[in-house]
Amino acid sequence: MPERTDAHAGGEHSARPGRGVLARAVATVATLALLVWLPAMVDPYTVHMLILTALAAVLAMSYRLLLVGGLASLCHGTFYGLGAYAFAIMTTKAGAPLIVGILAAIAVAAVAAALVGIPALRTAGAYFFLMTFAFYVVMQSLTQNFDSLTNGFAGIVGVGAPESLVDEVDWYYAALGLAVVSFAALYAVDRARWGLELRAVGAREDLAKAVGINMYLSLLLALVAGAAIAGVGGAMYASYTQAINPTSFGLWVSLAPLLYVMIGGPRYLIGSVLGAIYVTLVPLLSDWSAPMNAMFAALTLLLVIMLAPRGLYTTAVDAVRARVAGHDGAASAKESALAPAPAPVKADAPGTDAPPPSRNGAALLEAEGLRRSFDGVTAVNDVSLTISHGQIVGLVGPNGSGKSTIFNLLTGFLRPDEGSIVFAGEDITHAKPHRIARKGIARAFQSSVVFEDLTVYENVLVAVCAQRPANPLRRALLPVRARTGDTARARAVIDMVGLHEHAGVQAGSLPYGLKKALGVTVALATEPRLLAVDEPAAGMTEAETEALTAIIRRIRERGVSVIITEHRVSMIEALCDHVVALHDGRMIAEGTPAQVFADPLVQEAFLGQKHVEESVAVRD
Repeated sequence: MPERTDAHAGGEHSARPGRGVLARAVATVATLALLVWLPAMVDPYTVHMLILTALAAVLAMSYRLLLVGGLASLCHGTFYGLGAYAFAIMTTKAGAPLIVGILAAIAVAAVAAALVGIPALRTAGAYFFLMTFAFYVVMQSLTQNFDSLTNGFAGIVGVGAPESLVDEVDWYYAALGLAVVSFAALYAVDRARWGLELRAVGAREDLAKAVGINMYLSLLLALVAGAAIAGVGGAMYASYTQAINPTSFGLWVSLAPLLYVMIGGPRYLIGSVLGAIYVTLVPLLSDWSAPMNAMFAALTLLLVIMLAPRGLYTTAVDAVRARVAGHDGAASAKESALAPAPAPVKADAPGTDAPPPSRNGAALLEAEGLRRSFDGVTAVNDVSLTISHGQIVGLVGPNGSGKSTIFNLLTGFLRPDEGSIVFAGEDITHAKPHRIARKGIARAFQSSVVFEDLTVYENVLVAVCAQRPANPLRRALLPVRARTGDTARARAVIDMVGLHEHAGVQAGSLPYGLKKALGVTVALATEPRLLAVDEPAAGMTEAETEALTAIIRRIRERGVSVIITEHRVSMIEALCDHVVALHDGRMIAEGTPAQVFADPLVQEAFLGQKHVEESVAVRD
């Protein structure tokens, strides 16, 4: 989101947002005034170049929507071209009104994006990129060879244009208007829940799933919405140039938006605009040849990757903010230990009330006969466990005993080869992670997994929002801060865990202990009935471990059941009502901590006789 302030938690930084908003408003008005006045200061050819630059900015902004979600496409220029062809065909061959041509451009580009996205988004990484490239190749072949519709290499001439646009200046204002409207719409998306979810998906896919985000749907909508905007841009390009052919939308048109956004920086919307201006306008003003243009763009991207990998604009903004703030937020995070005495939650804090722990022994989760193998190696073999309401259950065992695999099975990241999982009376054996999260099972990962590009407050807020239903329009455009119940819930959870002093700090700058605490906080923000915590104390100091133990106790006191894996016996003994011991994927013992750690099989498997004798002596 464009606003990345420390004001989320209130307090000492509360005055900064007002100054920031005023500064942005002044800068926006001044920029718009300059853009409106610009045609009067330059010759017609420069105005022509500015029109192409405005359309490049539209292409960049529409592409950034997907890139924020962590995916790069090689067919975005194809959507731009499909919009141009749809508009040209409707206004020339079909004789349709211009508005029908524009609607056709939007529809064709959006449908094409859906057709490529539905299968491609089920793949990952390079496979998605390759599938989008294959789509580009297919569409290029169609436009070149479907003579009856596209006129092949000859292209389409005499494309319809509005009668009111009579010269370059008129077209400049039309292109500028499209760019401004696109910016306003996508800026609203950035500030809305959907934009926050896309940033979360781009930052950490597994955590996004674990908090309840439907990653597939979010990315598909980003692809389709971006294609629709690109389609409108393509329609304007066709109308302005009056002629299009397959070479108008070659590979460069699909590579260009990637360069625009990477050079400017994907974090901020304005960065993609500035990237488009830089890459498009500099070569045009220099009157370079096409090979020189490509060399210039490639060299610029190479320098950006080496010197400013977050993009030129993002790097500049971060440098200015660090200088102005004097590293206040990062320094406070690095100097602070995990808060041992978190601020109390107000009794009337919205969304923080929870039922008291149930002590009637009723089963919340029942897993029966779980079995999972990898390439013929059995990681979990016939494991059954039951977790009651208000109970803390510990999974213990040496490395490779199957603990993390069981966590992946319970939270939907893996599916069992055999067995069943029933949660709150509902079979979730084959449910997807985001659906399991919404049903009430949350997960804190083994490593310090957080959304590193988001602030602490945003980390928690995205988890809160993922649990709330919202109609598509409100989800896409309503500022997330307008959902006061969600923001109050996020602050309350942050206060409960004791991270209120770090709410405005970027999560990636937190020390290890605070990241681990934030991981638990994010899981807690989903309002779970069962919290799965995977080795929470790994790499933490004794003081941090004690503080985290206190946090988990408070979580149980609020009615949340907990299943935890941990190598520190003292933490398991301090927290758990029931312990299950694993070895080589099998359950070898279960019972109270004292019973399990006294079991000879457990001692032999992973504790060591000497350690157990010392532990028993201390308890005695």
